[in-house]
Amino acid sequence: PQLVPLLPLDVRQWLLDVRFAARSMFAELDADGSGDLSPDELYPLLVQLADAAAVPWAVTWEHCTAFTAVFDAGGTGALELDDFADIATSVGDVTWSQTG
Repeated sequence: PQLVPLLPLDVRQWLLDVRFAARSMFAELDADGSGDLSPDELYPLLVQLADAAAVPWAVTWEHCTAFTAVFDAGGTGALELDDFADIATSVGDVTWSQTG
């Protein structure tokens, strides 16, 4: 947060846009309204990220739990909004670097 004001304006705006989009997607994925995302709730996202729509069974529950463990900063077994926003920023960073 202390670094953000020092970034160029276009980079700051991009970060804000990604975080805003992450909030919206988080709310859509949070099927039970618990305020966090369980591995089961992450399944649709992982199918999309893996581009596995034609064969969604290629993404397993084990993949979902492993993905959760990587980004679960609090060690709760579920992702909170900040964890999810970090994922969105990471995916956005990769996408942005590939287009530049």
